[in-house]
Amino acid sequence: MAARGVSGPRIRARSREYERRAHEHRPSRNHRPQADALGQSAGVGRNLSVNAERFREAVTAGGPPAEAALAYVALGWSVVPVHTPTGERCSCGRPDCQSPGKHPRVAWERWMHHRPSVAEVLGWWRRWPAANVAVVTGAVSRVAVVDVDVRMHGERALAEREREFGPLQETAESRTGGGCRLIWLAVPSAVATSTVLAPGLELKAEGATVVAPPSL
Repeated sequence: MAARGVSGPRIRARSREYERRAHEHRPSRNHRPQADALGQSAGVGRNLSVNAERFREAVTAGGPPAEAALAYVALGWSVVPVHTPTGERCSCGRPDCQSPGKHPRVAWERWMHHRPSVAEVLGWWRRWPAANVAVVTGAVSRVAVVDVDVRMHGERALAEREREFGPLQETAESRTGGGCRLIWLAVPSAVATSTVLAPGLELKAEGATVVAPPSL
C-alpha cells in the first residue's frame, strides 16, 4: 500500500504540474555575476536572486514533505531525502550520529550531477514519507546558500562582507531549526566549492546539501 500523503489525486495533480515546470525550467548558462558580499571568487552575484515567490510556494505547500520536494524540483533544483530527528536521536538509528536529521538517506553524490525525476522523488517519499528534504547545492541546481550562524556572530561577518563588496540583492530566505539564517542565491553553471567565508558565515555551493523547509 502506498505511504500516506504520497498518493491520491492531490499529489498526482501536483506531480504533473511540477513535472511540467521542471521541463520548462531553463536557467541561463551565459550570465556572469558581479562581485558581491561574498566576493567574486564565490561565483555568486548580487543580481542573481532566487525567485522568492516560487520558493515560498515550496515552503508553504501545506502538504507532506514530498510536495515540497516536488516544488523544489520544479524550480530546477536537485533534491534528496534526508533523515529526521527522533527525539534526541536520528532516524538513522546510530547512537553516535553527529548530524541528526541532516544527512541524506541515499548516496547523494550522484545527484550532484543529475537532477532526480518526479517519479524518483515520489519513490523516495513512498519509502520514507516523513523524510526531510535537502537541496543539492552547486552547478546541478544552480543555487548556493549562505549559511549565517547567528550563534557564531555570522550576521556581523556578513555585514562586513557587504560593506566591502556591496549588499546582496533581496532574495529567498529561510531559517533552520537552530535559528540560522539561510540566504538562497542563484548561481551560474560554474560555481565555487563550499567554503567557510568567516566564523559563522559559510557558503554552501558545490559538494554540499542544505536541509530545506519545511523539514524538521
